Amino acid sequence: MQFLDLDKVTHFLAEGKLTYAVVAGKNFVVDRRQNSTRRSSTGFTGAIW
Repeated sequence: MQFLDLDKVTHFLAEGKLTYAVVAGKNFVVDRRQNSTRRSSTGFTGAIW
């Protein structure tokens, strides 16, 4: 698992039962559990797989 800075996410897309965050043309599966998003000093950071 890694964290993405949401300022770098250009958009989200859904395919089947998965949601993806798109950063620099790459798709990352978003972990949608309730506590998978946290606040950092630079903004929101979402957990992705």
